[in-house]
Amino acid sequence: MTARVLVEAGVGPIDQFDELLATYRPFGDSRYIHEHLHASYERRLRAVSTVLPSAGRLVDAVSRLAPEIRYRVLGDTVVRCATQHAFRQVKTGVPYGLSQEICDEVFESTTRQIDSGTTCGPLQATVPDVAFIGTGPRYGWVWTEDHADDVFGAAFRELIRENYGELLTTPSHAEIASLREGVSLLEELVPQVARSTLPHTHVVGLFTPTGKWAGRASGSQFRLGGTIFLNRELLRNPWWIAEHILHESLHQKLYDFRHAHSLLAQDLSTVEQRLELETDDSAGIQVRVLSPWNTPGLAQLNQWDTHRVLAAFHVYVHLSLMSSVARAEAPSLEKRYGTVEDPPPVMTTPRTAFGRAHYLGQSLATTCWDELGLAGKLLVRWLMGVLADMDAAPPPNNAFVHLVLDRYLLEARMVERAEEQKALAEVVDELCLREIAATRRILTTLGLTNEFEAAVRQLRDHHGIAGFSLVRQLVSQQLIAASSDGYTLDGADLGPGEADDLVREMVEESSQALAAAGAVG
Repeated sequence: MTARVLVEAGVGPIDQFDELLATYRPFGDSRYIHEHLHASYERRLRAVSTVLPSAGRLVDAVSRLAPEIRYRVLGDTVVRCATQHAFRQVKTGVPYGLSQEICDEVFESTTRQIDSGTTCGPLQATVPDVAFIGTGPRYGWVWTEDHADDVFGAAFRELIRENYGELLTTPSHAEIASLREGVSLLEELVPQVARSTLPHTHVVGLFTPTGKWAGRASGSQFRLGGTIFLNRELLRNPWWIAEHILHESLHQKLYDFRHAHSLLAQDLSTVEQRLELETDDSAGIQVRVLSPWNTPGLAQLNQWDTHRVLAAFHVYVHLSLMSSVARAEAPSLEKRYGTVEDPPPVMTTPRTAFGRAHYLGQSLATTCWDELGLAGKLLVRWLMGVLADMDAAPPPNNAFVHLVLDRYLLEARMVERAEEQKALAEVVDELCLREIAATRRILTTLGLTNEFEAAVRQLRDHHGIAGFSLVRQLVSQQLIAASSDGYTLDGADLGPGEADDLVREMVEESSQALAAAGAVG
């Protein structure tokens, strides 16, 4: 393969970043992470065996397996959850998650499968016509509701209901083909990262965006190791699929790493590891960091704990690489995979990924630092170094205007999709007037009002939802154009950062008004 140049970032060749993120030990090396993950689960099973002897028999059976089959068995979501839940119940004496009776049955049934010569994980073993997402030796498979309601199928469904309240769906042949196309594209863009990351996803579940799934594009969580979830209604573009499969699989890779390393200070804060007793990923974390590009809603949901900041930072460093490659190589790939530039773009843009990665990394190095464990601190330092090497034009420290404007445009798209648009018309018309006035004040201090006023006059006949979207596009364009670096605003009549604060105040006030009207959040 000829060296590819990281065009967007201004440095190259990209293949060395692909290799670095995929193989650097301990943080990138998938096999290292899996070895330590498996050892941690075997240790927990030994502890559980003092109460449930079946756990000890399972460990003995696993120890006889070839590495690839051991990977499938100990990576199985049901086996992992049964181990975690049984361990917590044995150590605390308090019921939690799957009952001890179900855990015991999972251990016994898994051992029987191993003794019968299984070559896969127990959840997969009874799936008719298993569909894998790709041809890689450790790639995951797609859940189907055709799965039998045996102990593994029943336990998996209970876990999904407990954590999401809604069950998954049975994929169509077309959806499976779309998933495979997205994985194929991902392998084209960042082949080594793909091969290192996808093995941390054992199961892909598709959901219909109703009930508690409503409004979600994709998801994964620490409590359901090895499984990721994708919105089946969004499987229309392989570029979107490639990004979201990578995104959620990166979360699983970090979660797997955390099981055997002190990612957070709390993970080794007691005689018994809190990590092994508390499967909640944020228990005990106090620090909160604002995620400026996400709408807060009435519950301030864009206030993230340290674990979530670290997980997002880990993802955005990798997305910075992938999106830069995508932008550079799209012309040669679009004949096979379609366009990446559908309005809005179906993939995170390089500048967006880099900007968010820098912001999150700086937050971890300052606000969150004391809540990171030793491994977490080393991970942040390593990723910050990789990010610095990839990005030739980083934003200034503490820059945020570009991030809040991402939210500003996101909310406009959310309003466009809102069900009660007629009821929102009056609200958004009032917001348009307020946002135009606020933008006029900001641009006046910068001496840049003429072009804005001319553009506003052209929008006078546009009202309601359509007018709201046009106004927000105009405001965002004008404010970015007024920035010399694309990240900050400096005016002769304002002190450092004052114009930036005015933009943030405008967006925050509008976010709260939209949330109160039920349009976002």
